[in-house]
Amino acid sequence: MNLSRFSLYWKHQLLSLACFSLCLLTHANIMVYDGKNGLSENRITAIRKDNYGLMWIGTKNGLNSFDGYTFKKISGILNSAAITKLVFDETTAILWIGTSKGLFSINTHTYKIEEHKISGPQKVIDNHVTAIYLLNSECFVLFNDGSLTVSSRKGKAFKRIAQLPTSNFKDATMAAYPDGNLFIGINSKCFKLNRNTNTLEALDKFQYAKSYINESTQFDKTHLIINTYNNGSFLFNLKSGTETIPDYLKKSNTIYKNVFFTEIKNGNLYIASSGYGFAKIEPQSGQILDISQQNKVIFGGKQLNCIFIDDQNIIWIGTNKGIIKYEEKENLFENLLLNKGMEISTRGIVEDNNGDLYIGTYNGLYNYTKSKERWQLLKNNRRLPNTRIYQDILPYSMLNEKDYMYVGTETFGFFKLSKQSANLEAILQKDKKPFPSTIFSIVKSPDGLIWMGGNNGLASYDPISNTINLHKNDHFSLGEITIHQLSISNNKQDLLAATTNGMYIINLKTGNKLHFNTKTPLALSNDDVFFIHQDPHNNYWLGTNGGGLNKLSADLKQVSFIKKENGLSNDIIYGILQESERYLWISTFDGLNRLDMQTREFINYYEDQGLSSDEFNKNSCFIAKDGKMYFGSINGINAFYPAKIAKARQPKFSILLSAITKWDNATKTFLTTNKFDFREIKIVKKPSDPMTELYFACSDYANPSKNKYFYRIKGVYDNWVSLGNNHSYNLNGIPYGNYVLEVKALNSRGVSSENTLKINLAIIFPIYKEWWFYLLIALSLASVIYGVYYFKLLKIKALVKLRMNIASNLHDEVGSLLTRITMFSDNLIYTQNNKEQQQVKLEKIALLSREATESMSDVLWSIDSRNDFTGNLTDRMKEQAEDMLESQGYLLNFDFSETNFKQHLPSELRRNVYLIFKEAINNIVKHAAKNAEVSISFALNDKKLFLSVINNKIIDRTAFTSTGQGLKNMKMRAEKINATLDVKIQDRKFIVTMRN
Repeated sequence: MNLSRFSLYWKHQLLSLACFSLCLLTHANIMVYDGKNGLSENRITAIRKDNYGLMWIGTKNGLNSFDGYTFKKISGILNSAAITKLVFDETTAILWIGTSKGLFSINTHTYKIEEHKISGPQKVIDNHVTAIYLLNSECFVLFNDGSLTVSSRKGKAFKRIAQLPTSNFKDATMAAYPDGNLFIGINSKCFKLNRNTNTLEALDKFQYAKSYINESTQFDKTHLIINTYNNGSFLFNLKSGTETIPDYLKKSNTIYKNVFFTEIKNGNLYIASSGYGFAKIEPQSGQILDISQQNKVIFGGKQLNCIFIDDQNIIWIGTNKGIIKYEEKENLFENLLLNKGMEISTRGIVEDNNGDLYIGTYNGLYNYTKSKERWQLLKNNRRLPNTRIYQDILPYSMLNEKDYMYVGTETFGFFKLSKQSANLEAILQKDKKPFPSTIFSIVKSPDGLIWMGGNNGLASYDPISNTINLHKNDHFSLGEITIHQLSISNNKQDLLAATTNGMYIINLKTGNKLHFNTKTPLALSNDDVFFIHQDPHNNYWLGTNGGGLNKLSADLKQVSFIKKENGLSNDIIYGILQESERYLWISTFDGLNRLDMQTREFINYYEDQGLSSDEFNKNSCFIAKDGKMYFGSINGINAFYPAKIAKARQPKFSILLSAITKWDNATKTFLTTNKFDFREIKIVKKPSDPMTELYFACSDYANPSKNKYFYRIKGVYDNWVSLGNNHSYNLNGIPYGNYVLEVKALNSRGVSSENTLKINLAIIFPIYKEWWFYLLIALSLASVIYGVYYFKLLKIKALVKLRMNIASNLHDEVGSLLTRITMFSDNLIYTQNNKEQQQVKLEKIALLSREATESMSDVLWSIDSRNDFTGNLTDRMKEQAEDMLESQGYLLNFDFSETNFKQHLPSELRRNVYLIFKEAINNIVKHAAKNAEVSISFALNDKKLFLSVINNKIIDRTAFTSTGQGLKNMKMRAEKINATLDVKIQDRKFIVTMRN
């Protein structure tokens, strides 16, 4: 077969260049943020970044902060303010905010907002702020009515220092002269402010500015770029006062007449103009790159309002329809076989002795001739010799020899390609059948055998005998497993096989094997091993299908794992190449990685650094004789010299705490705040806080979704713990105590943050877990137990006392009566009595029985708890008085007007009051005249106890002064209830008074 049997596709025309290899010097990442992403308003007027790393976005409806993940609208007096200007002061961390209604500032450390008033007799008529400028230690603010004010950067009040002879201008610009004076441009007029005298000098010689001045930009220490409405831009020399238009501006002025604003970064000039125009000008070469034309879909229909370039060289463009984030990057990689119309998925890559490349793809076999710098696609459209196959071969793996190339295919077996004649020969097995396997890898051992690995196990080919041996039942057999990759060990004695059942180290002479997978004593992280690389120190590096990178020590006694949480871009690894003795290049399912084997630090590369695709292919990597590396992807090949990539600048960035979310018991919602002092962060988590979550961010806004975060809490987690791409951490679960939470980050390129965020945590110990709380509980429990015991004891004592009282009362009051009844009864039985005597004694027995019954009734009444109310006592007293006195002709008067009848009474108090009253009534019955008047007054409430019994006519005065037992009992009972008893005769009246 000769070259005429192949279709050759030469790439000398523009159409071919678009379809195949193309190496651009730069590329850009671009995206848009608007209300759908959380912006409070799409009309953007100003953008700045503070020294902590947060972005600040001024809109027509308030101020927003942005951490790369979330927009937060600043509440308070700026909630609905129309922002006109933003200027950040790095020395004080103050963000100066111009609005349509005045000047404000916010401390970006504490989020304290202040409104700044203008002092002096003259008031500012129009508070619309048109320009803010920081010069030395002063802040200058220009208002729309022409008022120029100044204050110190730390000052609150501004004073007017000049009045411009023009007003009603919305655009103004200020800049500094080298001598400290101030340049001011408004409308078509320019002025110089003398800071010594605060006088204005009109700059009438300005020719280019007479149309209309939009804005100015400090080009260098002595020059301003002044942008005009219809004359483009020009340079103004602040020393000489002369105007010039260099060639690069002459060229741009022919294209961009109405220039809104310009920004200078890395020696390049970026301009925004009418007609949605945004361009980059290189002053050295004079080249103009129209960025808006290259990105019409993004820029089309958007009015450009402002521009800001941050410390990461990211360009932020404010428009009337949101923010355009534009990041321009140098292409670090040479993209080969990059087909814009159809992706070319690559497989094996080899280099022949002349430095020419052969690349297997799903589109066929590509060849690059280095000497002629040309590509050709060898595409078979005819029947292959020794086969009945009429379809295209799909080259998967290749091995270079001097005069020919061995090719393993995905479906059609094993071939040998003559590089001189381009003849393609199918190599068959002993039975003349094609090799029945996809051949993923081909390698040559020192003895000349060609080893092949595929989805049907291990096979070898002897070029001398031209035979294939499929190892199924011999010493080299690995069984029915898929072999992804084969390589020869550094000592040239072993064959290394990456398989779906782990790693095999096979002795090339004996077939003896060492096997490692997830179940062996030295266990791997994953059984499916895609690639094996042995470094110069004989360590084994294994790329796995989801288990990350495994490192086996040279003595095969230790294994360690490196995964995504350690900085690897993805845990599916397809290929590994060595750079010097220190670095490894690792292709994955998502990105290309450079690993420093000493520090275990990564740098990750993605499409935004110039890769043709983030997703690479299995076993598609190669390092050429000149040190150039090739990594195949699903969309062409990425080629580069590692030393050149290593020199590429990696911007520094910092990690920051952007917000804290806590549960608010008052509103029953989660509240998010960023109002904390960034300089010293201390967070207190109380036991009443069900959730406290911290949110982190990076000052690198290139690709926030791919930033990785790690934390540790010494004493809790001494090793770094990965949060992955999650930028928040919940404090729940941290043991109680005081800690320092440390957080670091890796950006999308795998570069570590310049700082480590340190947050002081105070996890408050719950009261119920304090030692003194347990002691208090124990004491309280003991007190309760003792109280219950003591209460029961008191009840027992009260019961005993009650029994004793009942017994005493029955004995004293009823017992004597019963004894007398017994005596009279015995007398009637055993003594001779006439009828008259019998009648007298029977009447006596009846009287004593009634008294005994009455006494028994009194005892039962006194112990019945149902009677423990004042109303029951007064009813009993009234009943007793009526029974004993009314039947004897006494006149009764009752006064219970000051008594609370529903008041509860202790039984002891009730009983003693009643018995004192009863004894007083008994004395009246015994010693008072029958027609006497008795007045009874009783008062009992929360404030007093009072009892008064008065009889107005007595018979026997001496009886009341007796020292009998009745009066003694009355006084004794009064003392028991802490009352005083007074019994006296006054004006022939018997008076008993008791009070407490």
